[in-house]
Amino acid sequence: MAQAFVSERVVTAEGVRRAALLVEDGVIRAVCAPEELPAGVPATDFGRRAILPGLVDSHVHINEPGRTEWEGFATATRAAAAGGYTLLVDMPLNCLPETTTVEALEAKREAAQGKTLVDWAAWGGAVADNQADILPLARAGVPGYKCFLIYPGCDGFTMIDREQLERALPAIAAGGRPLLVHAELAEPIDRAIAQLNAECADWRRYATYLASRPDEAELEAIRMMIGLCRRYGFRLHIVHLATAEAVEELRAAKAEGLPITVETCPHYLYFAAEEIADGATTLKCAPPIRGRENREALWRALGEGVIDMVVTDHSPCPPEMKREADGRFDTAWGGIASLSVALPAVWTGAAVRGFGLEEVAWWMSTAPARLAGLGEIAGALTAGREASFVVFDPEAEQEVRAEDLHTRHAISPYVGQRLRGRVEATYLRGEAVFRREGDAKFAEAVRGREWTHEGLNETLAAWNGMTAEAAAEAVLPCCGSRVWAAGLAARRPFARPAELFAASDEVWLGLGEQEWQEAFDSHPRIGQRHAQAATARSLSWSEGEQSAAMASQDDAAKAALAEGNREYEARFGRIFLVCASGKSTEEILAILRARMGNTAEAELREAVEQQRQITRLRLGRWLDIPT
Repeated sequence: MAQAFVSERVVTAEGVRRAALLVEDGVIRAVCAPEELPAGVPATDFGRRAILPGLVDSHVHINEPGRTEWEGFATATRAAAAGGYTLLVDMPLNCLPETTTVEALEAKREAAQGKTLVDWAAWGGAVADNQADILPLARAGVPGYKCFLIYPGCDGFTMIDREQLERALPAIAAGGRPLLVHAELAEPIDRAIAQLNAECADWRRYATYLASRPDEAELEAIRMMIGLCRRYGFRLHIVHLATAEAVEELRAAKAEGLPITVETCPHYLYFAAEEIADGATTLKCAPPIRGRENREALWRALGEGVIDMVVTDHSPCPPEMKREADGRFDTAWGGIASLSVALPAVWTGAAVRGFGLEEVAWWMSTAPARLAGLGEIAGALTAGREASFVVFDPEAEQEVRAEDLHTRHAISPYVGQRLRGRVEATYLRGEAVFRREGDAKFAEAVRGREWTHEGLNETLAAWNGMTAEAAAEAVLPCCGSRVWAAGLAARRPFARPAELFAASDEVWLGLGEQEWQEAFDSHPRIGQRHAQAATARSLSWSEGEQSAAMASQDDAAKAALAEGNREYEARFGRIFLVCASGKSTEEILAILRARMGNTAEAELREAVEQQRQITRLRLGRWLDIPT
């Protein structure tokens, strides 16, 4: 049954506007003006409360299996629903077993059965000794990998040093999935701690903890990872950036074209070191929350796109591990719980700095969905996608209470904070999983499901691992333009064929007429078997694509097509190009005659579009997948 959801402020890819979501069978069928809804469709009107795409958190520690006394799928997804999240991506540590093998991934999947109120996915881990597990994890569907360059606080998930990392990077690059890096190096931290202990520093003071994890630890790690990214060509993602001192180097690396993305977290944007009381161990995290000027610089980097997204790093623990009784920062667990309050925490800061709901939706939904390779599924309100969204009141104010957290343990530094904005409802596939109606109300039925990648395309993985020159030569027959082939090779690595197809379109449509002409020249005339500039593979594909037309027994039709080819070339100065697969001589001839009426400009656009379709078809054949 169809239903509609209406708001004065629907956050779409085209901006914030008055609109209605027409939903049927859990899918958005249309985003339209409310008056354009079909007659008789029941509508829920949220008035001035905004509708945003369901939030996506690509950095969550759910802790299951093995550590449900910390958190678990049931409580984490409940808190997520209350916070407007419809998709979580779980980190591979703080669970038993850690998600560093396919067997451990299957254990996590079993643990999640029947418990998830919202959707989820799982990152794999890259640790000291699991290089042989990297590609099997990709084949099993993980969207990417997490690693630590420093001891992560638990023994089962080992840190990875440079030598071990370099043994894993060829496989990571081949799979095309991102490597998420906790970017701190131990040496600057060890030096700082030794100095503080020599001075008998007071570990109840936040200033002591801040000094123990200096900016240099992040800077040196990020520099190392940028160099490795440049050398190995893998997708690099810097998690929870805390130091603004790294912004300019990250900006330069991204301008260079390196495949780098960056996240920060609500606590780095909301709190500041100067405001943290001594003994306030609920605010311990790693890297640490730094000063006010640093916070403002992070906001600027977010607005400029150097930082791509905001994710929670939701990292709960049992109350005793926060050491609130003695307030010692050196022994307290480093982690902040924020799933249910992250959106108002970010909006509180964003609104006063001139950012709008569009930016917040990008940072907290679109960008993290893309990082996880789920950008075609989540992160936007468009026709054809699942109807997963959050209803948010940007003008409401709230003082966070412990009972608002909905996590396993009601501990968070946000308790007592007065925030702007409030999540009113969260919908998953058109059904409410959370409503604020006085007290919070959650769906009784568990509706969440796991999202995975489709596995590993072995041809694509091998291509990701080639040199740039070899990769360009390998795909050249799919199009015929050397500039296109080089441009596509430069975009590697790709995790999925869909990413390759999208990049192919973008590179092709960004070329000029000279490059387009080179591709056109690689095709034979319809009904012939030779071309001006073509590889043997390209000609073989052309013959297969034209098989229906070339098999025609109608000599008159063949003669008419040959004459049509000559007339076309006399008019437009190039061969007639059409995506001929499955088309008969008569069908192709009818298309040719219709296009003879085009202007030169319109016909060039049509030829470019036909080549785009042909290239996609050939890329699919090359990858041995249907298109």
